[in-house]
Amino acid sequence: MKFDEASSKLCTFITPFVRFRLLRLPFGIASAPQVHHRTMYQIFEGIPGVDTSMDDMIVWVKIKKNMTNV
Repeated sequence: MKFDEASSKLCTFITPFVRFRLLRLPFGIASAPQVHHRTMYQIFEGIPGVDTSMDDMIVWVKIKKNMTNV
């Protein structure tokens, strides 16, 4: 998940040799799983037969042959 410019500047750290500015959300940040789940939920919200659980997408159908139509 890409950071906006302001967030990227806040997630900068310095080593003795170089300065690193993160461009994407790393999973080491405590809130990363919640941010990722919220985005997954927003993407798949309202699609019948689709649900999300953290970083997983759950798809279900009543008839097995309909699985290819979801």
